[in-house]
Amino acid sequence: MRHSTPLTVLIINDLGVVNGVTRYIRDLTRYLIKTNNHVCLLEGFVGSDEHSKQKGIRRYIYSIHLNGIEDFWKITLSTWEKLRHIPLDTVDIIHCHHTASAFGVLLSGKAKKIPMIFHFHGALYREVESSVFPIPNYSFLRKQAESIKYRCIIGVLKRLQALCIKHSAVVIVPSLYAKQLAINSFHADPHKIEFIPNNVDTVLFKPLRNRTKNNISLSLRSHNSLLVVSRLDYRKGISNVIKAMETLLRVYPQTTLNIVFPQYQLHTPEYGKYDHQIKSMALSGSVRLVANTRNSDLVRFYNAAHCCIMPSITLENNPLVVLESLACGTPVLGTPIGGIPEILTQIDTCLLFDDTSPGAISRGIINYLRKSPGQIRSIKQKCRLLVQHKYAWENNIDKVLSLYAQITD
Repeated sequence: MRHSTPLTVLIINDLGVVNGVTRYIRDLTRYLIKTNNHVCLLEGFVGSDEHSKQKGIRRYIYSIHLNGIEDFWKITLSTWEKLRHIPLDTVDIIHCHHTASAFGVLLSGKAKKIPMIFHFHGALYREVESSVFPIPNYSFLRKQAESIKYRCIIGVLKRLQALCIKHSAVVIVPSLYAKQLAINSFHADPHKIEFIPNNVDTVLFKPLRNRTKNNISLSLRSHNSLLVVSRLDYRKGISNVIKAMETLLRVYPQTTLNIVFPQYQLHTPEYGKYDHQIKSMALSGSVRLVANTRNSDLVRFYNAAHCCIMPSITLENNPLVVLESLACGTPVLGTPIGGIPEILTQIDTCLLFDDTSPGAISRGIINYLRKSPGQIRSIKQKCRLLVQHKYAWENNIDKVLSLYAQITD
């Protein structure tokens, strides 16, 4: 059910980087405008990419440099300050995607009166846990002091996220894994939870007609071309898939791996770490790091790959990369983390690795490459069909609009 009159939705994204959540929000705003609704967008500055020029949006930019969890209170207070300059009298719904900014909404007396949707992308306290532990090689007393400090921080963040969930009109979860996490860890009311998976623009992400020509233009001529699309973050398991290449190359010497990462991470310490790993393992001829910012180039990389690898070791919900690759007809092999199994097992259980280790990754890829052309062709056909049926924006925008209508009527 769509609202009889256009709605004005304030979407808040306090991240200052282009990641899966940011790309999801850009697609959401585009489809909201397509359906004659109005969008206000409060976001961190992410540079001048192809989506930042999107028309029909009233855009407000945080005036501070955002650095995620480290700037939690700065983001909260900045959100509260920005809300004073946004015409909230015209806003029907506030759609928050992160805890710091959602808590800023709760602090604003005027904004608090507007129905808020909290989009639960994951547990903030788990992000902190995975970022700070194990504690570096400090003395025993220093380790104990640091441990107590971070556990206090984790406890506070967990309570604040629970508070945002409690005071929201609706909690959107993109996976069944996230739903159970919200209920078990944050005591979310099951009746307030709406399961709406992440979606893909299947008009943009689609199989290309001439894959051979596309591969040559990208200098990808290997039959067994593997792809990882990810931020350069140890939680994404990139190091493990690089290690797995050692075993893979013994069995399939012509195998290549392209790791496509956001342009803003070029020349960062993270880039240097993986570049050094590749060179120290003498894999420069088979593994390369590729900086990218455009969705159109991502489509070409997905189409060029024999399969896409999702080697995450923690904190995955309903990864957009998985859905984009499948929409292009390229199978994804992934670790059994978070919401990844929910997607891949709908196609074939062979697409799931046994665990997150380099050995499990190499075994899973080798087993997949050994399949007959007919078996692989069947898997590829299921990939595109699954996304068209369950994860296409064209089919699922009505779920979001119905939810908006439900909480504003």
